Amino acid sequence: MPVISRQVSWLPVTLIGAAAVLWSVAVFAALTAEPEMLFFSGHSDTHALQVFAENQPVSSLSVDHWKFYSDSSSYPHMIQVEFKDGRIYVKTTERSEDGSYLLVVATSLGELRIPVRITLPSASPTAYADTGTTGVKLRSTEKRIPLLELESFYLEGTRLDIDMGCAPEYSACWWINNEIVSKDSRLLISLDQPGPLHVVYEERCGNQVVAQAEARSEVLPRGDETVPFSTKINARNTFKAPLGYAQHKWYVNNEFLSELENFRHTFLKAGAYQVKVNVAAPDDTSLPSRRTILYEVTVAP
Repeated sequence: MPVISRQVSWLPVTLIGAAAVLWSVAVFAALTAEPEMLFFSGHSDTHALQVFAENQPVSSLSVDHWKFYSDSSSYPHMIQVEFKDGRIYVKTTERSEDGSYLLVVATSLGELRIPVRITLPSASPTAYADTGTTGVKLRSTEKRIPLLELESFYLEGTRLDIDMGCAPEYSACWWINNEIVSKDSRLLISLDQPGPLHVVYEERCGNQVVAQAEARSEVLPRGDETVPFSTKINARNTFKAPLGYAQHKWYVNNEFLSELENFRHTFLKAGAYQVKVNVAAPDDTSLPSRRTILYEVTVAP
C-alpha cells in the first residue's frame, strides 16, 4: 500500500508539470518581435524590439530575466536590456565583441529568442584599439578621431551626412576622389556620380596634418524598380527581396534593421516611409551582381 500511495500522489504532479510545459510552449509560439534579427555596428549601439502576442502589439509586459550567449557560453557583459515605452531596448556595451549570438528574453508573456550579430568597425594598424577609443594616429601625434565608416555601396543621389566633431583648435578638410569638397567637420553632400568612392577626412593644426581617416565605397546608378506600398497603423507587413540572392540588407528610412530574405515590419505612426533592400551575391551569374528595391510606403491611420 505505501508503494501504491506514492504512485498515486506522483501521477497528478507529473500531469500538472506536463500541462505547465505545454502552456509555456504555446505562449512562446505566439510571442514574436520586430525586427526578427538585431544587427549592431558599434559600441553603445541601441535597437528597439516591438513585441507581438498573437500578432497584436504588446504595450505592457515585464522582463523577468535574459540571457545572451553563443555556443553555450554566456556573455551578459556585452549588452544591456530594458523594457520601456512599450518596447524592449537592447544596447551594446564597450565590452561587446564581433560575432553571432542569441538573445533569449524571458518576459511575463513568454520567451523571445532573437538572433543578434555584432560587427564592430575594423581597426587599422594605426588605430587606438586597446583603449576603448577608436581613431587614427599619424606620425607621433596623440590626436584621436573616430574611424570613418561607409556602407559597402550607395545608390546614386544618396545624401551623405557625416559629422566628425572637429574641435575649435583644429581645422577640418574633406576629400572625395582626390578633390576637396568641404572644410567643415560635417560632410553633407549628395552622391551624384556613379563609380568608386574614396573619402578622406583630415584635421590640421596650422599646416600640419595631425589626424586622418579614410574609407572606400562605391556609388551605384539608380535604375532598380520603385514599388508603391500602402498599409495601416499596427498592420503586420511583409516585404519581399528579389529571388536568387544570398545577401540581403533591409532599411527603414535608412536605418538598418534586418538581413533576412523577407522582412516583416509594423508601422506605429501614420505617414510616408521608405523601405529599401540591397541584395548581393547572386546564385546565378546571369543575375546582376547587386540590386536595390525601394518600397515607397504610405501608412494610413
